[in-house]
Amino acid sequence: MQSVRDCVLLYNPISNEGHLDSWHVLFIEVFLKAGWGVIPVTHDPRAIQQKLEQKGLFSHPQLLWPEKTWQQASSPLSTLSSFSRRISRRVKRVFQSEAHREQDLLANKFLDPQTFKDTIIKVLSAYPGRTQLIFNMYVDGYLPQSKVWADMVFSEAKDSAATVSIPWAGLCITLENLSDQQASQTLPEYYQLSGYQGTCFLDESLLQSYRTHYPTKHFEFLPDITETDLPTTPNPIALDIKQRAAGRTIVFMGGSIGKQKNLARWVDVVLNLDPTQWYFVQIGRINVSNLTPADGQALALLKQQQPANLYIHADYLPDETVFNAIIAASDVIFAVYRDFYRSSNMLSKAAYFEKPILVADRCLMGERVTKYEIGLAVPADHAERIQAGLASLLKLEGLANKFANYRADFNGSEFSRRLDTFAKIACLKVKW
Repeated sequence: MQSVRDCVLLYNPISNEGHLDSWHVLFIEVFLKAGWGVIPVTHDPRAIQQKLEQKGLFSHPQLLWPEKTWQQASSPLSTLSSFSRRISRRVKRVFQSEAHREQDLLANKFLDPQTFKDTIIKVLSAYPGRTQLIFNMYVDGYLPQSKVWADMVFSEAKDSAATVSIPWAGLCITLENLSDQQASQTLPEYYQLSGYQGTCFLDESLLQSYRTHYPTKHFEFLPDITETDLPTTPNPIALDIKQRAAGRTIVFMGGSIGKQKNLARWVDVVLNLDPTQWYFVQIGRINVSNLTPADGQALALLKQQQPANLYIHADYLPDETVFNAIIAASDVIFAVYRDFYRSSNMLSKAAYFEKPILVADRCLMGERVTKYEIGLAVPADHAERIQAGLASLLKLEGLANKFANYRADFNGSEFSRRLDTFAKIACLKVKW
């Protein structure tokens, strides 16, 4: 077991979007169980408090987070910008005087490394001598060629005679292919830093190429697992959906809904399959500014026709147990994402709740679904094939064993082992 002195400063730059909040708690839990101390950092600490309290972790003796963090909305720890609607306002307000530095983070598509740096420095000053590793949970979300990276050094005085450098690392959600010369020339500048120790990936296929390209860094594959807790009492939303479906096949689609969710094809399915046989559920906040024109037209058509066999909850669900309860109440999962080549924890939800899943072919999700046979893969832009695929999901056999095989490879134990090992190796250069 680690000493509580060996703390991981776990930084989540995005809250109330997608599943990074639940992953923040997941990482916290893994590190605490492995004996590490954890200093969580997030722009919405109250939301994480609620999730930690649900798991009985908020009062854990190795969880270091002062009470004032929860009470002061203007605390330095709660001023991080959100990746979606908040980021545009904050970037314009904070950086307008700097001549639109870095072209407003390339039109607000990226997070700001300066915010990351400033926040970490403030947290380190609040916990002198405690942090052994800094871990950023969305390191590929930042402007890769920012000039800020050159000065991304975290250090503090060990005693009156020495200063120690604190290593840092990150989770990369969308992996660049190093075999692509153009991609390799635009890799993030932090890979050039001695303090950056390495990256965790959710895609194992390119792991070796990174290890070869950067032999002084450490890289690890993490299975893309998910939060699977259910509410302690029956959930009203899930019960309402079951009642409205009235025995029809329930098709679930949910998460952070942008252009990758392929709303145009989703609406095709909703409007063309037999409403006496199918009931559709759409859960999640819609990022309207991120949709394609075809998606926008599809949404307008939904509003015009208002199909009776569609249930929409068009907002973020902060309690993932409710999200899980809705999946558990469904029959199949629609995840035919557009131009989406990375991993998704929706596969783990499908395997855990044993719901056959329809995904796009020619992508990582398609490869995993085909390998483990937990659903079907179809062309993302072919409406008829998608509709036929949903019907075919109901005819698949032997799914229980196939779901179990997926869970055998993508599970919490393997995730925890890999993450703990990665953190220990990343800390080797620090001598306390």
